[in-house]
Amino acid sequence: MSAKGLNHRGRGFNNDFVEWKEFRLLLLYMRQYLELFVMFDRMDSNDDRRISRSEFERARGMLVGWGLKHFAVDSIFQKIDQNQGGFILFDEFAHWAIQEKLDLSTDDDAEDAGLGSGLISPSKSSALSNNQWLKRYGPRPLLSHTSLMNRTN
Repeated sequence: MSAKGLNHRGRGFNNDFVEWKEFRLLLLYMRQYLELFVMFDRMDSNDDRRISRSEFERARGMLVGWGLKHFAVDSIFQKIDQNQGGFILFDEFAHWAIQEKLDLSTDDDAEDAGLGSGLISPSKSSALSNNQWLKRYGPRPLLSHTSLMNRTN
């Protein structure tokens, strides 16, 4: 889901623009993708913007540190490499990393980011409760990189 269109309380001025109520979510999505890109870049040791099987194997320690529970190189690499090109592209990595809930352990997760941001766990938050969130913003978005990248309207 993208940040655009999450304002369910009215259509606003134009569906081609992110409105003020949607802007915070857009920033949260951008921050999460920056984190994913940092992870991808750390794994891409030769800076060719793709991850080979050997780079993926060498990144085992990083992936475990980011929260990967089971590491079977061949099966995971094949699962991530959706186009079967022999390399993991950022789009493929981002989709997989979001599903696996990987988290860059050295990042600066903000304590005040709020529930549903994907940046902190609910137990650490002093932000809005679920009911408060629903009253103020409507249903929480589900982050999907494909909806962000493949949006045509």
